[in-house]
Formats: sequence, C-alpha cells, structure tokens
Amino acid sequence: MFKKTKFCFVTTIVAVCVITAIAMALVVSSPTIVDVVPCMKSPVDFYDVIDTVTKSVVLIEADSGSGSGFIISDHMVVTARHVVKDTKSVKITTYSGEMYKALMSRISYGPDCAILFIAEMLENPVIVERHNNLRKGERIFSIGAPFGGKFLGVVTVGRVGLTDVNVPYFGRSNGYIISDILLCPGNSGGPIFDGAGRVVGIAVGLVGKRTFFSVIVPIESVKNFLNGSALLEGD
Repeated sequence: MFKKTKFCFVTTIVAVCVITAIAMALVVSSPTIVDVVPCMKSPVDFYDVIDTVTKSVVLIEADSGSGSGFIISDHMVVTARHVVKDTKSVKITTYSGEMYKALMSRISYGPDCAILFIAEMLENPVIVERHNNLRKGERIFSIGAPFGGKFLGVVTVGRVGLTDVNVPYFGRSNGYIISDILLCPGNSGGPIFDGAGRVVGIAVGLVGKRTFFSVIVPIESVKNFLNGSALLEGD
C-alpha cells in the first residue's frame, strides 16, 4: 500500500514538472511570434508602391503606332526611341486621363531611349536615382499601356535573369537587362521598377525564338542619356 501511494505521488510530481516546463517554454517563445507579425506587411507595402508609381505611366501615341512612357519631371516624359522615331506628331495620355501634345526633345542613337517635352505641367514623376546594382533573381515589375492603351496601368511581375547583356538589335548600350517579365505589344518605352518603386530600366522588347525573354535598357544608360553623355540621333 505504501509503495503504490509513493509511486502515485512521484508520478504526480513528474507530471506537474512537465506541465510547468511546457508553460514556461510557451511564455518564453511568445515574443518570437510577435516579432514575426510585422513581416506580413511586406505585400501591402509592395501594393502601395505599385499604386503610387502607376500614376507616372503614360500612353504614347505616334503616327506609326503606340507605346508606353513615364513622367520624369514637370514637362518631360521618357519612352523608347523606336516608339516615336520618324513620326511627325505625338500625344500622351496620362493615367488619370489627361491628353497632351508632345514635342520631340531628344532621340538617342545609343540606348533605345527618347525624351518628349510637354508644355503643360505634369504630375507624379518617378524616381530615377537607383544605380545598376541589380542582382540575378531580384524581383522587378513593369507598368505599361499595351494594346493601344486598352490596358493602361497593367502590371506584370518578374525576376532579373541577367545583367550587362549585349543585344545589338536594340542599339548600343552599356549592357541590357534580361528578365522573364511579360511584355506585350505597346509595353515598349514603359518603366521597369524595383520593389521600392525606383526605375531600374525601360522596357524595349523581346528576344528569343520559342521562349522569349524581355529586354530592358538599364537605368544607368537612361541617366547618361538624360545627362547628355549618350549619343544623339545623327552623332
């Protein structure tokens, strides 16, 4: 009788100790759960970035067709050279629906870039301050106005595949970016952004046969063009 009672007593003590240990472990580990919760904000921040930079994207309409572009200052829009080359008239439509006539300011003979001047005051310029330190696999996204502007503001997301790639067909440049981002007819000239909403390049076309990759002019080439250090048409 004594042995049985002693065994039950010892069993009870062990059970209490186990329960206490589990409870203390839960209490100690609870701050880890709290620390993880803020990370769930990342997708929301990414969506906010998209909502903000979409306002800078415009539809470009020229004699030869249409493309995309983006506002970089109060009176300037950047697009791809092949969208506006050899055209007599150009007009832009902003994301909010305003339509303006545009004048050709400069056309690059190097990277596939062109600058348009708009007399009216423009809003929502993008940030072009990032340097080309993109890494393979980094998430980037495109916003454009494909198919004649029917899908103005459409977003496609992809990854950087390669950087500093030579693609002679698209003109001389410091090296193009290759990505798996989906580009459609009319996306040319539109901006490519990083996850923070900074422009990392301009969409200019596709390369490949059965499988296509997107070709992007890197922002460094665009900045050189804006600063006047890239070749102009006729140089």
